[in-house]
Amino acid sequence: MRISIEDFVLALKGKIQDYKGNTDEVNILDRTINNDKKDVSVTDETFSYPILIDRFGSEQNQNLVFTNCNFKAIEIKELKSIDNLKFLNCKLEKIVLSGHISKIEIRGCQIGTINLLRGVIKRLVISGENPFNGLYIVNANIDLRWVENFYLLSAEIKKLNISRIPLSINPVLNTYHKLDNLIVDHLTFTKLESGKNLFIKRIHPASKESDLVLLHTDLSEAVFQDCDFKGFKFLKTRNSNLEGIKSENIHWFQKVVNWNEEEDIISYRQLKAAMLRQHDKVSEIYFRAKEMDAYLKWLKFRENKSEWLLLQANKLSNQHGLSWVQGIKFSISIALIYYTIYLLTLKGYPYVFGWKDLTTLGEAFSYFIGNFSKFFIITHDFDFMLKARPRGISYFIDVLGRIFISYGIYQTIQAFRKYGR
Repeated sequence: MRISIEDFVLALKGKIQDYKGNTDEVNILDRTINNDKKDVSVTDETFSYPILIDRFGSEQNQNLVFTNCNFKAIEIKELKSIDNLKFLNCKLEKIVLSGHISKIEIRGCQIGTINLLRGVIKRLVISGENPFNGLYIVNANIDLRWVENFYLLSAEIKKLNISRIPLSINPVLNTYHKLDNLIVDHLTFTKLESGKNLFIKRIHPASKESDLVLLHTDLSEAVFQDCDFKGFKFLKTRNSNLEGIKSENIHWFQKVVNWNEEEDIISYRQLKAAMLRQHDKVSEIYFRAKEMDAYLKWLKFRENKSEWLLLQANKLSNQHGLSWVQGIKFSISIALIYYTIYLLTLKGYPYVFGWKDLTTLGEAFSYFIGNFSKFFIITHDFDFMLKARPRGISYFIDVLGRIFISYGIYQTIQAFRKYGR
């Protein structure tokens, strides 16, 4: 059936009698538009009924363009001889794309829900001018099995689910998927069998409660650039692979939260291995420390006391090799603890606890600090305190103090050398 562009708009608005459907839905089925212009253009229209466009086309290759239009719900199944379907600055409460469609562009729109179902789409572009004055999406479900090229650019999104990049990609197709300049509250990747030809750039969290979830997903060969994952509350994974990712200028996650602690270890280990292959020493050290911290949480003290104590000591002394400041704090703290215990084991205190005036207070403090400085030097004499009368237990405490102070100094040096090892 051939209709004019005017009749097409009327059909969309449900004002002609020959469409198939009922009062709740307008169906545009098997129609061809007579139009001499390059674009079939619909501007400043409001469509209050759900619309289904199926097997619709034009007499020649043209663009179907909706500008400044409002849609309650629209489902598009198949377009014939339509080179490009465009929605520009529209408001779409719900849009469903399925069937065989050549190219789709959605720019500067407000979208309630967008669902991509079974079909073949050669090119899908969803874009805004910038995150705050462009595209806004409440809920998007994109199944990439049916898209040859997908671009999601400059958008603010409440909930985004990307799913099912197949492992076997036709080598003839120039497949390319790109997410760039997005502010996302909840980002989920589901059942991606391969990250090949997936480029993720400039992803930022919408709030402190934002999260990133990977479900049965292999992101091997995916490329991440200039992303702020540090701002996300957590990364959550299940049965996923991060080992083969490629990254550049990434602020990494502070926390991985999985369904069990063992998966936390696996996630950090995969990220550590990926950074090691890319010779990213800084990130590799960071994820190694995170892996050790996750391993410590997974270990049970009763089952493996020695490993638990070793990891706990490493965490307290230098954050698993990350912090030399923590090493200095640990060394001074442990020395102060053992020095105080040493003083309490002496026969008679070398000074009185309780001072009569500022003069005696100053003398006692000077005496305490002076001898503490000697105690901190691990090669000090056993009789380093004048007027002191050590007991046998005093010498034992002295030896223990030397051991733990030495350990703290060693851990501080190790943290200093973290980039040189």
